[in-house]
Amino acid sequence: MATATLISPAIGGLLIKHYHWNSIFWCLFGLSIISLIMALIHLPRGLSPEKKSKIPFVGAFGLLMTVIGIQCLFMNNLSTASKLVWAILAAAGIIGIIVSQKSNNGEGAIFPPGAFHNKTFILACLRVFCLYLVSNAISLYAPSYLRDVHAIPPDLVGLIILIDSVMGLAFSGIAGRAADKNPRFTLAVGMILSLGDSVFFWFSGNFHHLLLFIAIYLLLGIGGTIAMPSQNKIALLSVPPEQTGAFIGFFQMIQFGTGAFAAGLFSRLVEGPEIGKISASGFQMMITCAIALQLIALTTLLLERTGIKSEKGVNKTT
Repeated sequence: MATATLISPAIGGLLIKHYHWNSIFWCLFGLSIISLIMALIHLPRGLSPEKKSKIPFVGAFGLLMTVIGIQCLFMNNLSTASKLVWAILAAAGIIGIIVSQKSNNGEGAIFPPGAFHNKTFILACLRVFCLYLVSNAISLYAPSYLRDVHAIPPDLVGLIILIDSVMGLAFSGIAGRAADKNPRFTLAVGMILSLGDSVFFWFSGNFHHLLLFIAIYLLLGIGGTIAMPSQNKIALLSVPPEQTGAFIGFFQMIQFGTGAFAAGLFSRLVEGPEIGKISASGFQMMITCAIALQLIALTTLLLERTGIKSEKGVNKTT
């Protein structure tokens, strides 16, 4: 993943320079076809027909309606009637999710059966929501912040952002081995580094030194890379083996869905007086929210640890 992030901007730049911009999407189409063929050839067929789970079409469509409705409610200059329409759409989506969850004894439900009784998994989901919401918010708005507030040239901004991917490439192997030895400690280290990155971002409005932003993206890359394998492993080990696909699919849905929420939640907050520009005060407010979310994520790790200790104590006494 880090390698793809590292080389994709260069490949995209070459394609735009020598061909039309839509050549990027033709390349993506070709890669998608190759990936599909490789998956059909090499992936196992899975469970026998009588054990196959139903695809949660109603729940998935309801979730899509909910996300779109909530996102549109955050749009600027909406009339009261438009807000009402989007609110109704979001409510209808929630009803669809509930219906799919209750029907057929949970078969085809978008939330895996028993998920809400699995404390470790629920805390992992809350944690990944907070961490990815922060990560996506910074990825979306930090480049514009560097350009608009600190007047850093776009090509230099691109080089600074590249540090994140380089750190991912350098530390991914170390992070994986550390996650195998002690996932909770490794995750805590990664989250603390990411928290330090946010604190530096909060104070960056008073400093315009390039080295500060290089240090910020060093912390961002190292912290995120160290945390990712550990949080995935904790979630994976907390679920029933026969339902791994359903649980981890839901877990990843939360990861990928935070990008849409980050754009909707923080777009108004960071917007400056000039259209299309980021304000320093708005970005600082966003980082304040990011720090609060990261502290919540750290708290989930402490709660999870407390729960594990208490469960061990109960087992010993019984």
